[in-house]
Amino acid sequence: MVSEDLLKKNSDLFNRKHYIPKNPTQQPEFLKKYPNFDGRGVIIGIIDSCIDVSLPGLQKTSTGLPKIIDCIDLTGNGFVNTSTIKSMDKNNVLIGLTGRKLKIPLTWKNPTGEWHLGIKSFYELFDKEALEKIIEIREHKIKEENEALKKSVKEISNAEERNFILKYLKETENLAKDSIVLDCIVWNNGKVWNACLDTSFIGDLKNVKVLTNFKDSHEFGTFFNDVTFCLSIRKNGNLLEICATYDEHGTVIANICAGFYPNEPEKNGLAPGAQIISFDVWDARDGEYGSHRAITKAVCLNHFLFKQDFV
Repeated sequence: MVSEDLLKKNSDLFNRKHYIPKNPTQQPEFLKKYPNFDGRGVIIGIIDSCIDVSLPGLQKTSTGLPKIIDCIDLTGNGFVNTSTIKSMDKNNVLIGLTGRKLKIPLTWKNPTGEWHLGIKSFYELFDKEALEKIIEIREHKIKEENEALKKSVKEISNAEERNFILKYLKETENLAKDSIVLDCIVWNNGKVWNACLDTSFIGDLKNVKVLTNFKDSHEFGTFFNDVTFCLSIRKNGNLLEICATYDEHGTVIANICAGFYPNEPEKNGLAPGAQIISFDVWDARDGEYGSHRAITKAVCLNHFLFKQDFV
């Protein structure tokens, strides 16, 4: 997770001159002489923490191709079992695995009427440091909502309704920590698999972003407009894979290797024409900076499927 605060405090975080000895290695002179030898045609596998796919410099290559081909979670942190299949009621409502009522927008097409449901806790996705920040953001949002409720209580004459709201306000004191559990929905729109994470946490899906496989769409979502994630849908909709960014290390490495800033070439990485696949081996559950099992999987995938360069 590369937050705005981090970028403000470290404005040179992605300024290549602090990480790459371009002049001593004569990289600028080399690219002037051989401008097409900038990494184009090369795919680099970054075996590290998940890359933040939202950042500038990681959108396109020097030839206009998508910079990040795919993000693959090799830790299992982001795996969601979505084999439970349910149907909506007559009011377009699904009961999610959290027990929340999920109001399905009429714009969502699902010819089969089958909705694959799953559940995911933030405590499985993020490490302690990231969780603390997420809980802080969540607490702030809940506090804002509760302040508005408190003002409205004064205008409610019905004692029963007023007491219900006061009870709710009391119960929400620990809501920021207890409610960061996601309902996950997967369905086929007749052409491709779609997925949605209920980032409203209340079943309000009308403004929640619908995604498909990142490798096909190169689209992503955010938690609380701050933490980036992307999705992959596997096993005919029965497995959802969430790749969430909570550590900036992999992102920095990706920029050093192949960042491309068309309007600020001094920030470019060594191979701005290269594409990237992000292999997430940062295991949030046990604090390992790259578990042996995850790294082994990355090596095997690299060798047998992609035959990429290693970083």
